[in-house]
Amino acid sequence: MAEQNNNLENFLVSVESNLATTLAAKAAALPDGFQAAKFQQNCVAMLKGIKKQDLLKIKAQDVVACLMKGALLDLDFQSGECYAIPYWNKEEGKNDLNFQTDYKGEDKVAKTYSIKPIFNTIKEVIREGDEYQKIVEDGNVKFIFKPLPLNNNKIIGAFAQVIFTDGSSIGEDMNITELEQLRKDFSKAPNSPAWTKRTGEMYKKTVLRLVLKNVAKSFKNSAQQIAYSTATDFEFNNSTGVSTSAEKITNVFENRLPVQNNQAAIPANIQNATAQMPQNEFSEVPEDNFAPATEKTVISHSEASEYEKEVEVVYECANCGSTINSAEDGFSRRNYGKPLCRNCQTLAKNGEL
Repeated sequence: MAEQNNNLENFLVSVESNLATTLAAKAAALPDGFQAAKFQQNCVAMLKGIKKQDLLKIKAQDVVACLMKGALLDLDFQSGECYAIPYWNKEEGKNDLNFQTDYKGEDKVAKTYSIKPIFNTIKEVIREGDEYQKIVEDGNVKFIFKPLPLNNNKIIGAFAQVIFTDGSSIGEDMNITELEQLRKDFSKAPNSPAWTKRTGEMYKKTVLRLVLKNVAKSFKNSAQQIAYSTATDFEFNNSTGVSTSAEKITNVFENRLPVQNNQAAIPANIQNATAQMPQNEFSEVPEDNFAPATEKTVISHSEASEYEKEVEVVYECANCGSTINSAEDGFSRRNYGKPLCRNCQTLAKNGEL
């Protein structure tokens, strides 16, 4: 037992060290205002909650790759915005750590990066006895939902709606058979704690994710796009009619990472001389393998060329119409629910907007 505890402590030290190095190398791709120290602390606390025997079966660089997806999307593992779930990766024949967003994380990403400003999202499970109706009027999807007070009856379905600031809305619903079929046939970890202990929330997340597929988003860079594309519990194949290009990108950090000042890029599984890994899981990277890179070459063209093309977006204040930058856009959406210039942010802060 003592030996296993020592192995775990060494493992966590190495993960934390390599996570810090990767965050520093990847700083240009991280969201504005990202708090690296807090993120690292919360990641370590979350990892300590995973069973030792499960965690120690996973390669440390794969753990870091999973955690970096949360960093790129500015989602917090400790607050339940996202999960890191151990599972057997049958495609690669190894134990892996699966990154998943919770419905709270889906909500946050959508409101931050939706091109069309989102006013609110609604996601609910439907139980026996609840009054429920779906209505489509003038292209807008609306729901009439009157749940029974403190209803603890059997869940029969779930629905989600995205309401935009212009009053338009989209939505989807799924019955319990569809939800369970999706879980059974395509979930990477259908019996994980997320499914067994937070079933209702997973149902809400599943249907919300379905709706958000129809919401156009503008991410800061291709690395964020890839992280979001792979932040799913579900593993589809060609028979579903769903494109698998994003699902095949299992580790976007295997390639060279961008650094500032045109310095040589650092591999994601960077060696830290002071962190001793059991079984020497990190191998030394030859110096001639380093290659210069920029933010637009986060991933190789062969892996995900469709995400390499940057989309130029003009950000506007929803109140006065003035042009704003991406930082102002992201900050105001997170704090005020819509894009605002600095002057209008002040008005909103003072309750004058």
